[in-house]
Amino acid sequence: MKKILSLLISLSMLVAFCFTFIACNDETETEYTVTFRVDNAVYSEIKFAEGEKVTFPEDPSKGGYIFSGWYRGNVQWVEGKNEVTSDVVLVAKWKTSTGPDTQDKGQTTYRITVADFDSQMGTVARSPQKTNYVPNEKVTISVTANSGYEIRSIIINDVDYTDSLKGESTEFTTASCEITVTSATLVEVKFQEYGIWGNPDYVHKLSISKIDTQKGNIAVFPDRAVYAEGEEVTFTVTVNDGSAIKNFDINGVSKRADLTKEENTYTYTFAMTENTTLNIVFDDDLTKIYNANINNYDSLIARKGKVLVDFYGTTCSPCQNLAALFEQYIEALEANDPAAIAADVKIVKVNVSSNTSIQTSSPQYRIFQKYERFSNGGLPFMVMLEDGELIGYFNGMINDYNWLIGWMTNPTMDK
Repeated sequence: MKKILSLLISLSMLVAFCFTFIACNDETETEYTVTFRVDNAVYSEIKFAEGEKVTFPEDPSKGGYIFSGWYRGNVQWVEGKNEVTSDVVLVAKWKTSTGPDTQDKGQTTYRITVADFDSQMGTVARSPQKTNYVPNEKVTISVTANSGYEIRSIIINDVDYTDSLKGESTEFTTASCEITVTSATLVEVKFQEYGIWGNPDYVHKLSISKIDTQKGNIAVFPDRAVYAEGEEVTFTVTVNDGSAIKNFDINGVSKRADLTKEENTYTYTFAMTENTTLNIVFDDDLTKIYNANINNYDSLIARKGKVLVDFYGTTCSPCQNLAALFEQYIEALEANDPAAIAADVKIVKVNVSSNTSIQTSSPQYRIFQKYERFSNGGLPFMVMLEDGELIGYFNGMINDYNWLIGWMTNPTMDK
């Protein structure tokens, strides 16, 4: 009996050892889910291994607002920096063209948001330090540069306070100003290496117009508030897919044709000889023909400017003739033809049939219904929109490219 009991104890210890060994050698990685939410809805869910640095999905878009970043509470996460160590929910935040955080819109209190800045170069504080402020509350914004740095610029809700706060001083390492909170407020502060303001050689200022960051971005090297006489400055412009540079003007003179292009990136270098203003405007890429369906139609026509919507059929010969003229227009744009550039039209095509008569069972027919009363019921049929409003339409065969360009430039409401 004792031998049997001893044998059972030995077997139990062996089984326990095996389970312990397997558990200790389990190399299965722990995974966590990062949930990205936009306006209380799940935008994306991505799994990461424990300790892996976060990567973001494609930036969301929202009409009338600019995407500000992904936040966990009030802390903004940085792609490639924050490590995932648990399940996390990140929320999209937005700002309007003047900066207010949309979470404050319509509230009885307002939030002051300090934009990202390099905390190794300086600090930005507000007094009183609170989450929300009542209307007309006085708040002091204090900016301090760390050793070796100075303040480059202070912009509050698009108002540049830099010159008024710096005054005639050759050093700009501390600044303080009192503001009255009447709306959600965005404070944007930048720092730079010390000694630029105090150096008499640095006299020329550079200002850049606001850009639509959903269509592209611009980087400046060297990136400073002022530049020396004759100093070379390089602009690097990155254009997002489906977009293009419409205007690139320096002190009112177009330099668009002088840009050096490599894939979706453009560069331009020039010497600073005076105070300089750069105006850059992005637009939809007019050298592309866009195919619309019931799901993407609204986003494709949401252009500030003219959009030609071509309703066509796959076996419609006149439609094919018109398509060839559109291709000719694209080629003319790429060749910088003045007439094509003056037309300034984005082309959006909608297939509403499988033969030469309009097919009412097509989902795209619902788009056509908006303009059906102007059509004779046949194809091709095209309408011209400007800022989303109908300004012209035409029904019938077109074989003359010059006539098409003329109509695109000055569309009419009939034949």
